[in-house]
Amino acid sequence: FEDGSEVKKGDLLFQIDPRLYQAKVDQAKAALTQSEARTKQMKADLDRTTALMPSGAATQADLDKATADYEESVAQVEVKKAELASVELNLEYSKVTAPMDGCMDRHLVSVGNLVTANVTQLANMISVDPMYLYFTMDEHILLELQKRVQTMDSKKDKDGFIPAYFGLLNEKATPNQAKVDFFATRVSPSSGTLEVRAIFDNPKNEFGRRKFVTGTYVRVRVPTCTATRKILVPEAAIRTNQSLKYLMVVNAKNEVESRSITPGRLEGPLRVIEEGITTQDKVVINGLQRARPGIVVTPEAGKIEPPATSASMPIVSETKTEAVEPAADTTQTNTAEQENTQSQPTSNAGTESVRSADASETEDQS
Repeated sequence: FEDGSEVKKGDLLFQIDPRLYQAKVDQAKAALTQSEARTKQMKADLDRTTALMPSGAATQADLDKATADYEESVAQVEVKKAELASVELNLEYSKVTAPMDGCMDRHLVSVGNLVTANVTQLANMISVDPMYLYFTMDEHILLELQKRVQTMDSKKDKDGFIPAYFGLLNEKATPNQAKVDFFATRVSPSSGTLEVRAIFDNPKNEFGRRKFVTGTYVRVRVPTCTATRKILVPEAAIRTNQSLKYLMVVNAKNEVESRSITPGRLEGPLRVIEEGITTQDKVVINGLQRARPGIVVTPEAGKIEPPATSASMPIVSETKTEAVEPAADTTQTNTAEQENTQSQPTSNAGTESVRSADASETEDQS
C-alpha cells in the first residue's frame, strides 16, 4: 500500500515470509494422513476381532483391546486436524490484510525487517467512513436532561437515534449532523462528566477528498428540550459595575437610564438576557462612553444582525413554526436562531450621541 492511501477490507498490506509456516502446514498434513491410515488399520482389526468372537477364536480381552486401539486412533485424527488448523492459521496470518475499509498511515517497517508476532507494530489504520464523534456532557446538563426524558425521547429521529450537531473550529455554526448511539454507563468521578458517542458519515466530495479528519476537535450541540423564547442584546452593550451587570436603555421619554439585568448564555455576538428588560425596551449600543443616566436622546431606527452562528443551524423543531431546537452545549460554544429582529435606533442630543436598539426575541438554546 502507499502511505496515506485508502484501502478496502481484505486488501493485502504486508506479506511475511511464508516458507516456514508453509513447511509446518505440510508437516501437519502428513501427520494427519498418517493418523487416518492408522485409524483404518485399527478399524479393520476391530472388525476381524468382532467376527471371530462367535467361534471362540478371539477372547473378550482381544475385543476390548481392538476397540480401545480404534477409539484412540480416532481421537488422534482429531488432534492432528486441530494441529493442522493451527498451522494453517499461522500461514494465513503471514498475509496481513485490511480488517476494514479505511486509510493507512505510514508504514513502520520496510522490506527485510525482522518482525515479532504481537510485538512489532507494522502500521496504523483508521476508519474514515463512517466516523465516531466522542464528547462529554457535564453533570449539570445530565441532570437537566433527566428532567426532560420524555421530551428528549420525542426528539429522536425515525430510526430511534438522538441527533447531534457539530461544527469544526473554522465553522461558526454547527452544520454537520450525527446520531448519538452510545451513552457511558457512569459519570466520571474525577471530571463529573458523562462520555457520549455519535456516529456520522464522511463521504468523499467531488474532488475525492473527505471533510473530516480523525482527531479533529469540534463543537457539539445535542437537542434536549423544547424551544423557548428569550431576549437577545449585543454583548458589547452590557456594562459591568463590580459584580452587577446592567444595560443603558432609552425609556418612553427618550431619557437614558440604567437597568440591572441577569445575563444568560452567549449566542454569537448577542447575549441572552434572562431578566431585566422586555422586548419593548431600547438598548443603547454605541456611544456608551457618553451615555449617562438622565440625558435626553433622539433614537433613530437601525438593525440588529442575527447571530452568525445560527446561519446554518439545522431546523429540527416538530412544530409548524420554524424554530431551532434548543441544545445542550458541551463545549460552552453556543448557537441560536434569531426569530424577531427589530430596529437599532441612533440618537443625537447636542454633543451626546448614542445608538440604541430594541431588545429582540430569539429561540434560546438552553
